[in-house]
Amino acid sequence: MADPVSPATGQFIDKPFWDAEVFDRWVDLYDSWDLYTPEWTSTGAAPAIGNGTLTGRYKKIGKTVFFHIRLVYGTTTTSPAGVVWYLSLPFPPAVDSVASARGNPGGGNHIPLTASLLTSGKAWFTRYDGSATGPTSPGTWANGNNLTVSGVYETAA
Repeated sequence: MADPVSPATGQFIDKPFWDAEVFDRWVDLYDSWDLYTPEWTSTGAAPAIGNGTLTGRYKKIGKTVFFHIRLVYGTTTTSPAGVVWYLSLPFPPAVDSVASARGNPGGGNHIPLTASLLTSGKAWFTRYDGSATGPTSPGTWANGNNLTVSGVYETAA
């Protein structure tokens, strides 16, 4: 999205000027979000999504990024023990920041999590007690369990 401009002296605010400076920006603001496939990694061996789903979407307006990521375990989803999970963001943040997340590792439990958004372009997740999210934290993940994160951050470009 380009920076706004002022009409030159004697210039009329005609349709082309209005379209370029107001209408096109308004349409871009309310246009649909873009889809992307986040990468799921860990501090050790790579987890495998198998028949689960991992989806992401985002809306970038200037340097502001709105995003949503959802990981759903399937029957063949696996993750090695003793690791911390990372999910990739659509763009690297300009500075380390935080977002809200929620884990549902089964048993009807919905656990609030904090997502740390790193300038490396990854997010990792912690519980209220500071423990990181992985294959056995905040619970043992199984078919149908999910991890969801949404937020807003500033990107460098």
